[in-house]
Amino acid sequence: MIQLIIGCSPKPERIDLFNLKWEKVRNNPIIKPGNHRWDHEQIFVGSVLKQNEKYFMWYYGKNMKERTLQIGLKESIDGIEWKDPTMMPVLTPGDKTEWDGTGVSKPCVKVENNVLKMWYIG
Repeated sequence: MIQLIIGCSPKPERIDLFNLKWEKVRNNPIIKPGNHRWDHEQIFVGSVLKQNEKYFMWYYGKNMKERTLQIGLKESIDGIEWKDPTMMPVLTPGDKTEWDGTGVSKPCVKVENNVLKMWYIG
């Protein structure tokens, strides 16, 4: 089985689009597949947002047996140490007859007029 994990690299001191040199942090990987049935085999980063001095990461996980993708949420104070506040997916597939009935993935979260909005693939 291939295990996918998520790492972290802080931004360069100056931004030069042609010569970006990222440095990996020592605590990598920062997120590994969870102990939950829905994300215990593979995880993929979707969107990270800083709100009120806290980082939020929406990611999606895969259960190979059920072959279902679901979206989860982690939170962090420093962007390195992440906690799982719910231990459950925050967005699950719709009914089997719906457009997102086989899975939800690739979350993109933005704040618009003080409201969190999520775009995702179904």
